Amino acid sequence: MKRIITLSLLLLSISFMSAQTDVIESYIIEDDTENPVASAKVSIEELGLSTFTNDKGYFSFKTNLPQGNYLISVYKDGYDSKVFLIQKRAGIKINLKEVRINVDKKEAKRRRIAAKKKAKEEREKARIADAKIKEAQQKLREREKELEKQKQKLLKHNTVIVEYDSIVEVEDDPVVEQPIEEEEVITEVQKKYASILGVDPTILTNKELYNFIDSWMGTPYLFGGETREGIDCSAFTQRLFIKAYDKMYLERMASKQFSSSYTDLFRNLDNLEEGDLLFFGKDEFNITHVGVYLHNNKFVHSTSSTVDGKPGVKISNITDPFWSSRVIAAGRRSYKQIED
Repeated sequence: MKRIITLSLLLLSISFMSAQTDVIESYIIEDDTENPVASAKVSIEELGLSTFTNDKGYFSFKTNLPQGNYLISVYKDGYDSKVFLIQKRAGIKINLKEVRINVDKKEAKRRRIAAKKKAKEEREKARIADAKIKEAQQKLREREKELEKQKQKLLKHNTVIVEYDSIVEVEDDPVVEQPIEEEEVITEVQKKYASILGVDPTILTNKELYNFIDSWMGTPYLFGGETREGIDCSAFTQRLFIKAYDKMYLERMASKQFSSSYTDLFRNLDNLEEGDLLFFGKDEFNITHVGVYLHNNKFVHSTSSTVDGKPGVKISNITDPFWSSRVIAAGRRSYKQIED
């Protein structure tokens, strides 16, 4: 009787294990930009199962997989198809790391053309701006010459009689000025971002910085964008430094901000201060993203990523695994002012 009960329990255990559900899950990431790939079709070919990635690039299958080998395919328009093999073995859990895919030649060409067009537009903007500056400088020089001519002419042929009386200086009683202590006014914007960052509002002394952030918060992300209609990461940091740091110069691209002689790089994030730059990518030769550090591990940036909310201008946490695994270095900017 005892053997029969033991055998029954063993069969029940085997039956339970064979019916156990397997979970296959991972993220689809674009290899060059580190951005999640949404709406990619992921299929287990042998079982005819398919699903699509969400906005964060995440997908999952929950099914009972018999032991054996299975082909997983990943497909999306504009990307090279990806196929890889998984093995289902007894008692072993399947753990997938993030799956990386590359844009196809057609999409890569489209992006190169868009980048060249944007670079051409920027050069044209710079040319027009330089021309306007030179024109204004020329007009100023001409105006100064004209004023000097009028001055010399009046010195020779002045017809207005001007009398000059001597001035007797009267010594006034000394006045001792008492310093007036002005009470610092905490603005609503300071209070708002103090709450978001978890700090005392009196710490947020750079009001221009937080007014700028507040005015751009939620602006959509747009690769190559520089306006309220859409802005990318490096254009956002460039505008922020001009507005919040007295026209401090910043290069247009994240990689150039990283390699600039005006950027003092460091890798110990414990030394971060408000206004430091944070650089992200695969390595120091492939910088693909930049943001500005604030307080309490929080940084502001314009991003296409949806891992912590909608894409666009927002505040993220550097300790989030998605960002901490991609941060390459921080940078403190030396002062170089843009000439008016």
